[in-house]
Amino acid sequence: MELGVEPEEAVDLLRKVLRIYSPSMREGELARFLLDEMNRLGYESVYMDEVGNVLGSVGGGESRLMYIGHMDTVPGELPYREESGYIYARGATDAKSALAAMVVAGASLRDEGLEDGLTVACIVDEEGSSTGFKHLLKKGIKAGYLVFGEPSGVEAVTIAYRGRVQLMLECRTRPGHAGSPWAFKNAVEKLYEFYRLLKRRVEEAAPRQEVSGRFYTVSTSITWIRGGEAANVIPGLCRAKVDVRLPPGFKALEVLKISRETAEEFTGRNPGVYVDVQAEEWSDAYEADRRSRLLMVLREAVKQVRGRYPKLLRKTGTGDMNLLAGSGVEALTYGPGESMLSHTDRERIKIQDYLDSIKVYRLVALKLLGSR
Repeated sequence: MELGVEPEEAVDLLRKVLRIYSPSMREGELARFLLDEMNRLGYESVYMDEVGNVLGSVGGGESRLMYIGHMDTVPGELPYREESGYIYARGATDAKSALAAMVVAGASLRDEGLEDGLTVACIVDEEGSSTGFKHLLKKGIKAGYLVFGEPSGVEAVTIAYRGRVQLMLECRTRPGHAGSPWAFKNAVEKLYEFYRLLKRRVEEAAPRQEVSGRFYTVSTSITWIRGGEAANVIPGLCRAKVDVRLPPGFKALEVLKISRETAEEFTGRNPGVYVDVQAEEWSDAYEADRRSRLLMVLREAVKQVRGRYPKLLRKTGTGDMNLLAGSGVEALTYGPGESMLSHTDRERIKIQDYLDSIKVYRLVALKLLGSR
């Protein structure tokens, strides 16, 4: 199967990308490198936008297809090494291998005479607050097909993510001496009491699903908590972040409504206790249409490269693809790498999987965009 570029050149780009440390909102060095590389590789209209995304296009006319890979990683450098056909480094799994593969695949298409255009977007802050992709949405995305570069595995495609709501809870009471706890309301204990009530209310409100499995369930977790001033003081302030994951059919706005109503009720029946809920982030679940042209083309491309149709994954997490829920845009997530290694100190990429993913991205563009 044709790669479109020299394999060593493709792997060399990956090596360079992986050696540049780029945690969220510190992607500048990598962005400048990719800006130069995309110009060198023959991309058209390469530029860096206001938030630090780097974009380049190939082909004719307006871009009908967009490949979106993120430059940032979670914090924490890892020693770079190569061993037994694998590269170990921060971002090798999540998700610089997909990013590099998209850049190489786009460059390989510059002389194919594509009827329509492909844009490759190297975005910032995917691991943080999705600053990069939100900026693209604000500016307006004209492409009708989007592929996000994340580690699905080279023989799998992610077709769905659960929705997500991130809440900040705050509980305030009057602090007092720990020697007489019966005289004071404990803000930490009361916040947890409220959390248990909210968790139950959200789970009870979830629509009944016709199918089973973790993807179709609601999950609610405290992911961060702070409270207390001293070892001998009943705390008067406690804050916590709560992560709620939602299946299709359960809207994020419904969770926000339940949260606020529950906070008002809890405060009303607990004199001396004030509970506030603020929504920090939210997005609905996204599930691709199994009949979409993009999915059919991507499945055929994987079959052509690897000899078998890919598995279709519904992930219990959340990605930038969720921000397209209800938009009508056809989107999928695909990229090399073992997702279970994401954010760990064992991140790695099999070099052959990386090269095969370039072939897949290249084929998808050729099939969707045609040639003159």
